[in-house]
Amino acid sequence: MLKRYQFIILFVGILIVGLVVAAVLPRTKAVDISTVGKEYAADAASYEMDRSIQIVGEYKKAPISPGRFKGHISCDNIQGLDKTDTVQLSFRHNVATLSITSPGGPIHSSQIYSVVYDADQQYVILVLYNDYQQRNGYVQATFNVDHAKFICIGNVSRDKSLEILTKLYT
Repeated sequence: MLKRYQFIILFVGILIVGLVVAAVLPRTKAVDISTVGKEYAADAASYEMDRSIQIVGEYKKAPISPGRFKGHISCDNIQGLDKTDTVQLSFRHNVATLSITSPGGPIHSSQIYSVVYDADQQYVILVLYNDYQQRNGYVQATFNVDHAKFICIGNVSRDKSLEILTKLYT
């Protein structure tokens, strides 16, 4: 009888350890997207530009932690992104800011303000800086949702993107 209880306690202990490990270990997914996205402007309904986009890297997500992406993002006519740059994203509530490192240089910024990622993997929105000012010999970029420019990738419309951005940034 005692051995039976010991077996049950051992089994439950192994089960608990297995569940904890499953909750902590991240799942890795290879990302390899080459597509054409649409660039839109919040304050110009007729503005629409095609943008060639490539996203290559790894997306890691553990059930109890935010998702992380590390890889390369290139998009035509977007300043500050080179195919050799390493981009790192750490998502909180499906929104991330970029950390970009060049092979021979320091961390720098790009024209991309943030990245919005759909948890159901239906779309990505690249949110662009839209206000630039010269201050003390440097260019300072800011974002204003009322004048937002953004690039939609996947199954998301201009109107839905504006709704998402307004909810996130106001």
